[in-house]
Amino acid sequence: MGIQRSLLLLWVMALCWSSSTAYNVLFTGETLANQSSIGFPEKGSFVMQLDCNLVLYNENGVPLFHTNTAGFGRRNCILSFTNNGRLVVRTPAGRTLWQSPNFNSPIGDYAAVFRPDGDVAIYGPVVWSSFARGESMETAQKQQQQPEATGEVQELLGNRPMYNNMLFSGQILSGNRSIKDLSSLEVTNDCQLLLTVESGLRIVLGGLKGEDCFARLNFRGQLTLLDDTYAHKLAWPTTANPTRGEYVLILRGSAALIYGPLAWSTNVRGVPNPQAIVNLMLPSDAKK
Repeated sequence: MGIQRSLLLLWVMALCWSSSTAYNVLFTGETLANQSSIGFPEKGSFVMQLDCNLVLYNENGVPLFHTNTAGFGRRNCILSFTNNGRLVVRTPAGRTLWQSPNFNSPIGDYAAVFRPDGDVAIYGPVVWSSFARGESMETAQKQQQQPEATGEVQELLGNRPMYNNMLFSGQILSGNRSIKDLSSLEVTNDCQLLLTVESGLRIVLGGLKGEDCFARLNFRGQLTLLDDTYAHKLAWPTTANPTRGEYVLILRGSAALIYGPLAWSTNVRGVPNPQAIVNLMLPSDAKK
């Protein structure tokens, strides 16, 4: 019975996820056939080309990264995204030409994201899903007020442009900002974290009694809901991930999921590596 229930849950989740409209992300198990891509019109594209070369282009069509897999008459290769978080370029006969070098990633569900800064990054595995909203939620009383981000941190993270379907570590949702795909996630004026799915069903993930609340994705893989005094807090998941790094929350169909930490990126835009970002984290994150 337990196995049947698990299979049913996976089937329901697959139905929800398959209806995602995301254009800037590839999920585990998905592929890019020749001439297919992910990207953003004003930032560039990540293309599986007809000649079997996987190429990252900037907004002006200039190649910034490629896998050097073109030539020898190759055609019609496929980019696969495996359950150990690796991007793999294969020929139609199944021969591997290139794979991303994140060799130690555990088995799980990953997301390859075309980020607003123009890089492609792999995050995962999933550390939390709104499907698990029945878990216990803790309220931390009288948290010390957290300092403002330094200018350097704001430049690297806080000022990174936002996509309408995802939230990166260091970014916030407040009363005037939400993220949307087929579903939407927002912080209401009465301090509730609200997920509205495609059918119109409104799911309150949690709420506080404070005022002027906001949600923030931290560097431990938690989405936190706080009031402006930092006196009350909710966190999803309730236990911080032991690995500090950059995470991403993505709306996928009718669910919100947190992936991370960052496992690999093309890193062609001069953005520091994950450890450099961690070293610039807010003191509040570093202490958690």
